[in-house]
Amino acid sequence: TFRVGEMFIRQLLQLKGMSVDKAMAIVECYTSPQILITALENSGKNGEQLLANIQVGDKKRRLGPAISKAIYQLYTMNEPNYLFESWLEEWRNEAVLRNSELQKHFTKALDSLRRYPLPLESGKECIILQHFGTKLCSMLDKKLEEYRRQEFTKAVDACFSQTSSNDDRTVVSREKPVEKCKIVEVQEKSSAVAKQAKNTKKNASKRLANANEIASREADRQISLEPSTFDINILCIFRIDKISWNIYRTSTEYSE
Repeated sequence: TFRVGEMFIRQLLQLKGMSVDKAMAIVECYTSPQILITALENSGKNGEQLLANIQVGDKKRRLGPAISKAIYQLYTMNEPNYLFESWLEEWRNEAVLRNSELQKHFTKALDSLRRYPLPLESGKECIILQHFGTKLCSMLDKKLEEYRRQEFTKAVDACFSQTSSNDDRTVVSREKPVEKCKIVEVQEKSSAVAKQAKNTKKNASKRLANANEIASREADRQISLEPSTFDINILCIFRIDKISWNIYRTSTEYSE
């Protein structure tokens, strides 16, 4: 029989990157898995880095954030291999619909996976579990590759859509000042036209006043003659011219 501390160390050694010195350092701080789980649950958001500063060995090296995060996931995650479990359930249900004998094999593999407390990074690592053969492990790896490809495509599409939306916002923000400039320009033109029309009205009124003054002055200068007086004046001028012509003619004859 093993004591609780020894079983705890054996359990911690299942993690990647874990050594005997690191496991013993953790057990010195937390003597049982239940004490460690309680501390991780009470730490809240800082649970992943709760064990990062534990000193290991004679050189007092830090345990590190990577192993601290792995231990947090090990003792707090209810389903460390959720994807593998969901795919096994899917294949088992398909086998049930086909009434295939593989349904028993998938059921046994699923039970074995659920009893394993540590996260598995690939289907190949499932070979250590019971009822997992090379064919089933390769099926999980293919499914995992498809899943990662789909997630990568979704991430790229999301990044592209976000970039295009930012570009559209930039174009709109660039167009707004142009529209404002156009509005200001139209307002300036309309104000200039209004000023010009106002000045034109003022000049027209001034010109009209000047024309009226000139017309009144010209009217004052003109001689207004009645028809009878005009006829008399013409007759007098004609007679005077005739008399002067007769005098000039007489003087010319006398000289000859």
